[in-house]
Amino acid sequence: GTAGHDIGTLRSFPISCAFAHSINGHRHAALDCLSWLDTLWSSYEVAVSKVNTSEEQVTRIFRHSLQYTGLYLLAYYALNIHMEFLPIDEGNVEDLTKVKESIGLVGLKCLEWGMNKSLSLAELKANYSQAIEEEMAILLSTKKVRRNRRSSVLRASGRRVSDANLHFSALDRLSIISADVSAFVSKLETLPSETGLGEEDAA
Repeated sequence: GTAGHDIGTLRSFPISCAFAHSINGHRHAALDCLSWLDTLWSSYEVAVSKVNTSEEQVTRIFRHSLQYTGLYLLAYYALNIHMEFLPIDEGNVEDLTKVKESIGLVGLKCLEWGMNKSLSLAELKANYSQAIEEEMAILLSTKKVRRNRRSSVLRASGRRVSDANLHFSALDRLSIISADVSAFVSKLETLPSETGLGEEDAA
């Protein structure tokens, strides 16, 4: 298959788990997921370098891997794939929805970067890591705010500025990924042919 396809698809579930651990307030568990992925890529990069692979080819492989990570994360978001296996309590729709938002947004970003041939390997790695760290921070802060709300002595009618900011921030994030699911799935089915996934390797 296309170089990068295997590791690209494999990333999807650990990333999703990292987000789920984050919204549960388990930062260390989330970081463990990401550390495992970093180790996996490092071993993968060493392996491909042993067959006289140039830095340009390694960059292309990483870019391809982001394309497939993006596609699979978007499929997770649109089709609820593997959502039942995430460390989120059954029936906790609110947390699952927030985790899915992060999954969808990172999926879109990975797909965009994976299609951008002007980015260097260092830039691709930095963008990928930063996107995940940003979503983890948002999910961890959500857990902290919820904990503060439970201990608050404010009346139910009293709205804090921070609550309003979170509300509008959530609306802005949702607007990015609130496309019709059927149209979205249809688009996913045509993406490989439209974007030319793997064509560089075949050339």
